[in-house]
Amino acid sequence: MPGLVSHAYKEIREDWTGADNISTAVADGILWLNSSDGGNTAFAIVADAQGPIVQGATDATDDDMVEIGYHLLAWSVQHGKLCMETRVKVSVGAVASVALNVGFNDDVLDDSNTLPVELATVTFTSNSSTWIGVLFDPDATNDDFHAFWVDDDSDTTTAIADLRMTGVAPVLNQWFGVEIELSANPPATVAEGEAGTAGGAVVATITVIQESTGIRATKRFTTSIDREALLTPHIAFENRAGVAHTVEIDYIYVYQSRSGVA
Repeated sequence: MPGLVSHAYKEIREDWTGADNISTAVADGILWLNSSDGGNTAFAIVADAQGPIVQGATDATDDDMVEIGYHLLAWSVQHGKLCMETRVKVSVGAVASVALNVGFNDDVLDDSNTLPVELATVTFTSNSSTWIGVLFDPDATNDDFHAFWVDDDSDTTTAIADLRMTGVAPVLNQWFGVEIELSANPPATVAEGEAGTAGGAVVATITVIQESTGIRATKRFTTSIDREALLTPHIAFENRAGVAHTVEIDYIYVYQSRSGVA
């Protein structure tokens, strides 16, 4: 069938090269919604030597948060695959006092002064019903990225040592890359326009690359995420002390399998 391969995925490639399509409220032409606590600067497109990026900043208030997410809960694993790739940098403020979440969330915006997932010493606290991705939290015993997921308000019981991406953490003013690939066996037959829920468990392959050193870590898990759960790509950061922080996002790329296409 002509075009079958080229139309296998629904995707969004956000390089911030078009008109400013970020806002705090849904409107025509707005693809990304953002939120920030009082006194902070929400994500907005700015000029950079390598091309347009988006930038958000907190003031020097402990626990202040800034976040951005795609405007619809419209992405799922129900037809076989869902992937997200992005590149992020902490450009201002100590890495030792900022927490980060990069992943798929079941809320476009949390608007609650809390990240979807936080980690204090060795205890995770999830503030979303469904979330999967990577987090960095300097309140953790080990200051590395950790993979994590929560489904239907149930946190993974995977040991923290297996979730820890040992030796990989943000470096101030240096980019790090994140790739999240979720896959599941599709239903045996899928009628056009139907979702279907049959199929295998969602398998997650999560990679973080510390670009300044070339160090990378990859984790692979069979998760409890519902394959039909509707999600959005979501990035957020939060102060862990009275220190101002600026975070930049180079690009966000998301794709998912189409109905009826293997």
